[in-house]
Amino acid sequence: MGADGDPGADAEDADVAHLAPTNEYLVVWDGDDVTAPLVVGENEIFGQRLAGASGAEIGVDDIRISDAGADGNPDIDAFTPEVAANPRAGEFMVSWRGEGDVAPLVEGKFEVFGQRVSAVGTDIGLNDFRISVSETAASPQPGATEPTPVAYNSRRNEYLTGWYADSDVPPLVLGEDEVYVRRASAGAAGAPPPPICAAAPRPATLSTGGAVTLSVRQLRINQRIYAAAIKRAEAVNAWLDAGAETRDLCAGGLTATSFGAGVTTAPRANGPLDAAAAPNPRPITPDALPVKRNVTFSLTTGQLQINQRIAARAVREANGLQARLTARLSGGDIDDGAVTAGKISSAVTITGAAAAATTPPRTRTVVKPAAVKTGVTFRLTAGQLAINQRIGQAAIRRLNVSRDTLLTGLAAEDLKASTITAVDLAPGVAP
Repeated sequence: MGADGDPGADAEDADVAHLAPTNEYLVVWDGDDVTAPLVVGENEIFGQRLAGASGAEIGVDDIRISDAGADGNPDIDAFTPEVAANPRAGEFMVSWRGEGDVAPLVEGKFEVFGQRVSAVGTDIGLNDFRISVSETAASPQPGATEPTPVAYNSRRNEYLTGWYADSDVPPLVLGEDEVYVRRASAGAAGAPPPPICAAAPRPATLSTGGAVTLSVRQLRINQRIYAAAIKRAEAVNAWLDAGAETRDLCAGGLTATSFGAGVTTAPRANGPLDAAAAPNPRPITPDALPVKRNVTFSLTTGQLQINQRIAARAVREANGLQARLTARLSGGDIDDGAVTAGKISSAVTITGAAAAATTPPRTRTVVKPAAVKTGVTFRLTAGQLAINQRIGQAAIRRLNVSRDTLLTGLAAEDLKASTITAVDLAPGVAP
């Protein structure tokens, strides 16, 4: 405030709030600046943005927030600011005790005022809106005094400011201080942050080039590839049948539509998910292929047909898993008590949870039986072996998609609507 070395320009009564989405602070204070159009003795509310990581000043220097009275009038002042952050609307709310010189207010009549401030430090909404309304507006007494810290209500997306004041409205008498509060509107809450999920490992690219050689060695290699695909399918299916644990669910991934009978929800202004941890899903580890010794492997039409049946089975199992996930899982696929508060969208609050008469059953993987083909001529050729190889590769690609879906974590889009019930909620999630 003012020039260094000037004892007549002061800064006092500081408060601070942190805006999580931008990791910035806003420090506010009342100050006496002498930079035109302000004059000595004219107190206003100022602010400064600070970087969350370093505390360095950022943005405009000493932002002016209040406009108490006409500039140049040292008799109309603003004091004792309080500030709160609104992470969903991306703004701050500043309140203070101040005077006004616009009727019905008069010099010496103190009320509580407020100003919404954007994340970049600009005034937004009504300028210096009046929060308190003490009786006898045209008289300096009674009036409002020190405001309490302003608080942000994430459920209703609004602010609450308190102060103490006296009143001359019976049964109160002048000089009798009481505490008062008033709610103030906030800016529109933004869209809820997306769920925090894990990054799935990217599968190796399957080779599609190179000549296919009709040989015993190639038949053996292909058969082991197809058998490994079946083992992978079995591992994915076992993961699903074991039931999803807390670690398998994305942070903030469950929305109001996820909850079914007995669970009641209400909307709330969205809180940040920056402190929520990404899921760490259970690994999907296929069993190792058995080592077979003293097995004769011959280059025959029969062996080629066996290979094709194994490849076709891998495709059917991959298709069954894909169909199960496409149709979406249910709350029955989630372990009891696995849904903790951090797994629920910040736009939703659980208001109650009563036991449902029935709970959704677990889903299951349906593998279609092998088709019976008659009158088909099967030839022992490199072309037929290449066809079998493409069938096996298709199975592996589909299994990779299913595996990656699970390893990134489950969210609302992976579950049937209205299937999470009270039994799925962890203790303390519902009031």
